[in-house]
Amino acid sequence: MIDKAHPTHDERVRLKAYEIWLNEGRPEGRDARHWEMAREAVGYDDALRSTLQPAGEIAGAAADQGRPAGGPKPNGGTRMAASDPSLRPPKPKGRRKPA
Repeated sequence: MIDKAHPTHDERVRLKAYEIWLNEGRPEGRDARHWEMAREAVGYDDALRSTLQPAGEIAGAAADQGRPAGGPKPNGGTRMAASDPSLRPPKPKGRRKPA
């Protein structure tokens, strides 16, 4: 039996392919195309879901570590782009304004 609350990856692909097939008017001979489109859509959704977190979860994780959300990590964090000259954008070329 399929768990409707948590379908497997393959089940989600199958349902998405079926949805695409219905939306295109139930054409014959396009099952491989629909399956590939469904695999891409489900993969995109999985990637999006795994990379985005609600702001509350981020703030909660920071508070658990004893620091404010968005604050520096206890080990010093990463360098800011402005403090590293190699990461600064090049200066624009052209006329200078008179002083």
